Amino acid sequence: MVGCLHTKYCVTFRACALILVCLGFIFSALAGNLVGAVAMPRTLKTIFARLNIKDRFVVHPICFKCHRIFEADVGPHTFCPDCDEEIFGAPDRDEVNNEDDNIDSIFEEQDPKSSEWGKRKPYMVAPIQLLSTSLRSFFKRPGMDSAVNAWKKRKPGGGELNCMQDAEVWKTIKGPDGRPFFYSPSSEKEIRLGVSFSLDWFRPSKSSFGPSHSSGVMSFCIQNLPTSLR
Repeated sequence: MVGCLHTKYCVTFRACALILVCLGFIFSALAGNLVGAVAMPRTLKTIFARLNIKDRFVVHPICFKCHRIFEADVGPHTFCPDCDEEIFGAPDRDEVNNEDDNIDSIFEEQDPKSSEWGKRKPYMVAPIQLLSTSLRSFFKRPGMDSAVNAWKKRKPGGGELNCMQDAEVWKTIKGPDGRPFFYSPSSEKEIRLGVSFSLDWFRPSKSSFGPSHSSGVMSFCIQNLPTSLR
């Protein structure tokens, strides 16, 4: 239920955790103690792990000063070689150990000597999925190879710009051989993709997190597809 609320209705992680904690207390108070034998999950992260739902991106640390991107497995004591800034911040002593999902452990004090205590986190991160990785997943879907070539069978817009293929750029852009990329003879034997790049940013002045946090999304779109599939 909580996983559905998050994925379909965008309920936040904290709200989902609150729902799980409340449900845990309710179930533990019922006759028979329904959660006595099995630990009740109290974070959305645990729900995803038990359902084997994984992210399709990799989280990379970023230098907060020059925005240099580092490998995801970089060490916690890494410094940026360009501006000599530390990438990871001090341990968060208020962080709750999410691996222990017993309801009774919510109010237990964290042991400073435990292995989970004091994990260093990067000041800035970015979830990244390479276009090459996305395309591999994309073409594993049934019918996508024919869908990206379906535009070749559509009728021109008759002077109206009803689709990307009606635009002049699509008709005239050239490939490495100097011929029209989408209309050369060899294009009939190959899958040639037109990919657009978009950037959308959340205005700090319009966000309650504006003074300390802003975020944006960079995305790719395969323009070969009909509008309903983009």
